[in-house]
Amino acid sequence: MSLAQRTVALCAALVLAAACGSRPGESPSETDDSAKQSPTPPASATPEATATPATPSPVPAITPSAAQLEEIERIERLTAQVRELQPLADVREVFIRREDASAAFLSSLTDSDREQIAKLDPALRLLDLIDDDTSFLDEYGELAATQVAGFYEPTTGKLYVIVSGDGAEFTASDELTISHEYVHALQDQHFDLDRLDESGTDDATEAFLAVVEGDASLASFMYFQGHSPRSLLDLYDDPAVQEALEQADEISAALMAYFMFPYTEGLSFVTDIYYDGGWQAVDQLLREPPLSTEQIIHPEAFGANDAPSLLDDPRPAALAGDGWKFVEAGTAGELLLRVHLGTRLSEARAGEAADGWGGDRWTLWSKGEESVLVVATTWDNQGEADEFVDLYERFLIERYRDVEEMSNGSLTATDGQATAFIARVDVAVAVLVIGTDADAVRAAGRELAP
Repeated sequence: MSLAQRTVALCAALVLAAACGSRPGESPSETDDSAKQSPTPPASATPEATATPATPSPVPAITPSAAQLEEIERIERLTAQVRELQPLADVREVFIRREDASAAFLSSLTDSDREQIAKLDPALRLLDLIDDDTSFLDEYGELAATQVAGFYEPTTGKLYVIVSGDGAEFTASDELTISHEYVHALQDQHFDLDRLDESGTDDATEAFLAVVEGDASLASFMYFQGHSPRSLLDLYDDPAVQEALEQADEISAALMAYFMFPYTEGLSFVTDIYYDGGWQAVDQLLREPPLSTEQIIHPEAFGANDAPSLLDDPRPAALAGDGWKFVEAGTAGELLLRVHLGTRLSEARAGEAADGWGGDRWTLWSKGEESVLVVATTWDNQGEADEFVDLYERFLIERYRDVEEMSNGSLTATDGQATAFIARVDVAVAVLVIGTDADAVRAAGRELAP
């Protein structure tokens, strides 16, 4: 159920949270601003476009002035020096206005992307990540319209900056965004960001994205602190940042927590790696990224090479006939479980419940307008599995109010529209079934936890 976007972006509302809440980067040594780098790469170094946008609607671009072009060159050159990655190809910068941001952002999605995202809407609704009257694409577009400050497309090698005001002069957030997205271009040239789609599981993709965004956030903040003529106060006072902060509540709170993860916990994770081993250690992270969001949330799990357990897809016979159709399968991971639980529990309780995650697989089923999501989870030990089930009972009470406990210890809850079932079925294995068809949920639950 990966929600990682094909583009890698910088959300303006997250700039201050990351800048003010992270450990400051070491100020890089002073560098010479006079030497201009204009590399001419071999053809093989230029990123190849491998997917055609679904609805390529041209977005009017702003033409930078001569002074702005000079500033772009300075920002990118110094960012490369701070990040200790030399450019292998020229990067095409595209500057657009806020009103065109959503169209430009969504145009990077292929028909296949859109179909895949639409298929997952029922699961996201069952997990309370989006409301019944919206879709993930709606939320995605709102994110671009109000929060995204810029983005980089690995498939085209284009760097987009959503400029503040009339674009006549760059602001503090414009400068930080150019630096941030240029780091993505450098990452792509050296480590191939198309690999985001080849991470193995959905959760591994999110972990890789956290490294990509954490790296770009750290490097761009180090550039800003060490080389920008502007200050963090200018960044705080930037109207674009303030407006984004004011509009953040227009995005689903659960999805906003999910979107924030790469910029906050990804930044914290990468910063620790940087302080231990410098940029070479961060480079190695991009070559061999963490295997799960658990390893981002709990860096000790990454250090101990605590790989997720591999589970079979849960395919209850109760959903194999009678008009039910298999839709999709994947891995939720500790992050998505935590965000789901956080829709009703406190952040601390949700974290406790998801802590100890050892692996999972989910399957989504549909029958007409009805949907059922089945999640099989494994935990580090019986105590962690019991804690997950116990705290999930609290979640059910908050979410559905009426919870019924069966003789085998399983729990069922319903609100008339959705029904949920949870049980521990082995020493460290728990199953969760949520759906809009109460009979199907109960039947699948009884089968998985007899």
